[in-house]
Amino acid sequence: MSSVSDIEKNLRNAEDQLDLFNDNERITQQQLQALHQKLNQVNDSEDQEMQRIRQPFEQADTKFAAQQKEFERARDKFTQAEAEFRKLQEKFTQTEAEHNAGRNKARQTTDTVVKKFMAERARIEREIEAKEREQREMAARRTNASRDVALLRRRYDDARQKEMAELRRNTANSNHAPSQSRYGTYR
Repeated sequence: MSSVSDIEKNLRNAEDQLDLFNDNERITQQQLQALHQKLNQVNDSEDQEMQRIRQPFEQADTKFAAQQKEFERARDKFTQAEAEFRKLQEKFTQTEAEHNAGRNKARQTTDTVVKKFMAERARIEREIEAKEREQREMAARRTNASRDVALLRRRYDDARQKEMAELRRNTANSNHAPSQSRYGTYR
């Protein structure tokens, strides 16, 4: 009997140990479930905390993306405006050069025209002075000629009257018809 009692004892010990193992397995299973729940809570807490941490960053990221787009649009506009400015600057520089060249040419042309007309004016003024001098000389000659003509007319008239008087005297003395004078007829 000792062997049955030993077996029974061993059986009870084995059953107790099996119960203990079952209890330990159940406890371990419960602990494992609790740890999994705790892990899930930690994961959820981590997700919530990360979401809370990420939310300002995501807002900042969204704001940054919008600012980046606005900056790129502004940069593109600036690049276009800068290109337009360079075109306008080149056009202005070219126009300014043309304007300066035109102004210089106008000055040179004006100087040339002024010199030309000054020379022409001086030449004409010299001609006028010469013509005025010539006119004064001609007026003096005309005055002298008029005096000479008047003097010669008086002499002619005097000579004619003398001749006529002499003819009358001769006619009266000779009763002859009057002859024509060598001076011609008086006008």
